[in-house]
Amino acid sequence: PAEGTPGDTPGDTRLFPHAIDGAGAGFEFAMFLNATERRILCLCQTGPYLEGPHGMTHGGAIATIIDSTLGTCALAVAGMAMTANLSIDYLAPIPLGTVLLLDGRVERLEGRKVFLSCHVRAADGDTLHARATSEDGDTPEDTPPEGQAV
Repeated sequence: PAEGTPGDTPGDTRLFPHAIDGAGAGFEFAMFLNATERRILCLCQTGPYLEGPHGMTHGGAIATIIDSTLGTCALAVAGMAMTANLSIDYLAPIPLGTVLLLDGRVERLEGRKVFLSCHVRAADGDTLHARATSEDGDTPEDTPPEGQAV
């Protein structure tokens, strides 16, 4: 990265959902991490650039914010990791502009694998829009060559 931009120092990141410029056009969110409890909360509102079916948030946008939320939690708990598997059950459509609360947590650690879960609810807590599980693992540079012991 160019000097002075996010990512030019270790630990400095720019989450993909911030790539849409223009207030309110894409993802507006704040994450609250409690690394001790291995839990993260994300308060999010989706904008018009994230539209799928008319007036609704695209499922891929929901997958993106879930992956960013759980990835942030995994990074804080286990260090650098990449999503190996993300499974989402979409339970109710999300109208654009809905304020969402994503509740993510580490369920367990197995060696260098991190297993996480997430519930996506309307901020009032009444509607469960989606639930997800994720498995994060080693980054490619952490994975030993085939046949080499770890």
